[in-house]
Amino acid sequence: MNTSLQIKNLTRDDILTHLDALAGILENCVNGGGIR
Repeated sequence: MNTSLQIKNLTRDDILTHLDALAGILENCVNGGGIR
């Protein structure tokens, strides 16, 4: 399996655009990755 990981520097606009999704992912991690 060949997994390509692309790392990119997020700009301020990128972060603001995806802030809701990022916050949701972070909240999910804090809550145990979906195990409730």
